[in-house]
Amino acid sequence: MKTMNRFVIGVLGACLLAGCGPSPNDVCQKTFDLVKAEAGEAAANKAIGGSISSCVSTEEARKERQGMMKYKDNNRCLMDAKTMSEVQSCSKKS
Repeated sequence: MKTMNRFVIGVLGACLLAGCGPSPNDVCQKTFDLVKAEAGEAAANKAIGGSISSCVSTEEARKERQGMMKYKDNNRCLMDAKTMSEVQSCSKKS
């Protein structure tokens, strides 16, 4: 049990040091969920480029271009948002 606790603490510590942030899948799912709640499933599918898998591919490429830290910073507001108006205000903050 102690070994497992140390492992979990080590992983969490590494994430903090490395700047772990939302995965591309998390970003896509959050976007889909927010748009679906406010505008329906068709709008949500359009917002993510047709499917979660195509969105994830796009987000992975964006994460690669931006680097992990900038990607994390750019998506922090999105992941905290509870409405699309909060998401729209994210772009005004950055």
